Amino acid sequence: SILVQAVKRELLKLCSSLFAAVVFAYCYTFLLSMYALTIVWISITSIIVGTSAIGLYLTLLHNDATSGSVCLLCSLLAILAACYYRRTIDTAVACLEYSCQCISHNCVLKVKPLAILVLRCASLALPIYITVTKLCLLFEHFRSVDKNNLSNALVDAPLDIHGALTNLSVLLCVVQFALLDAASKYISAHVSGTWFLQGGLHGSEGANAQGCSALTSMLRYHLGTITMGGLVADLAWPFQLLLHPVAQVLRSTGSCPDFVEWYRKNVAVYSKFAWCAVAYEGCGFCRASVTGKEVHDAERTRVTAMLHGTTWIFKLIGSIFIAVFGFTLAELMRIAEHGPQSSLDKTDVCAAFLSVFVTTPVLSMFDEVSDYILWWRTLALQMQVQETTAPQSRYCT
Repeated sequence: SILVQAVKRELLKLCSSLFAAVVFAYCYTFLLSMYALTIVWISITSIIVGTSAIGLYLTLLHNDATSGSVCLLCSLLAILAACYYRRTIDTAVACLEYSCQCISHNCVLKVKPLAILVLRCASLALPIYITVTKLCLLFEHFRSVDKNNLSNALVDAPLDIHGALTNLSVLLCVVQFALLDAASKYISAHVSGTWFLQGGLHGSEGANAQGCSALTSMLRYHLGTITMGGLVADLAWPFQLLLHPVAQVLRSTGSCPDFVEWYRKNVAVYSKFAWCAVAYEGCGFCRASVTGKEVHDAERTRVTAMLHGTTWIFKLIGSIFIAVFGFTLAELMRIAEHGPQSSLDKTDVCAAFLSVFVTTPVLSMFDEVSDYILWWRTLALQMQVQETTAPQSRYCT
């Protein structure tokens, strides 16, 4: 009850911090759509200059040649890596900028992360309510029994109250999470594909108003695919998490090729790129998984690896800035209300963590959309090759 009263007292502070964090996340995405390349090279230059300055400081002023040499060596390695991967970094950051432009120009992608977050929180309401009710009943039961007779109290405890309803609500919650995740990925794949194919890379205005068509297509044609695909992908995810490292080791050593092939065809095939194939071909999820994996494997290049690293760095930087921003805003509001205090307020820490939690779907959007744009680009290149090698094939169907 003390925690509930504290949350009620600090509700305005938390809501203000969360709202400001969401606005900051969208502003961060907008800045990435225009200045991602500049931000990357400023960061790389800062790392090189910072490590060099620390190395010279330790070597010249503190006579610590070992630590200084390590810092200078790190600076030299950063310079060599920046020179060697310069074109790859430029291409990966350009794809990241395109993904942020796609998000900025489509209202569905802007609203989708917060809508999915609200729906997921709403799906948790029933299990949480039933669990709290059950715990309250147990608490009242143990409060009313004799403390010297706890063994009988445990036997007579109402552990089966709402048991079936609790299990059912948890199952429904898992299913809802799977469906929301599948719907979110399909919408992102459909919108990014439409944006790319209609000239979004070249600034075409016709590619900026295609967000609602993804919702219409999903609700009209693909609800069954969304349901089955979401459940299959969620069931396959734990096996992918456990078996992927094993398959990687076996593939690198060349042992157990049958197991590696079985894993590739039956477990690893279920990925988020299946939704691109669903949007493109309109087929079932299992067939789309094969197509999506084939196209994705065809575009596995150094640019893809660099893009994943770049997006993770930007997500980490954005999360750190948002956490600091939410904490600072809550602290300033507390100081304005109660004056400066020496102790750390738990509400400020709560505001920082909640700010990161609420904005994580927003920061994950450009990672997801950039992967989908690469997939559609690879598909377009494959289609161009097919038309070049067989120019008369379209008349033979």
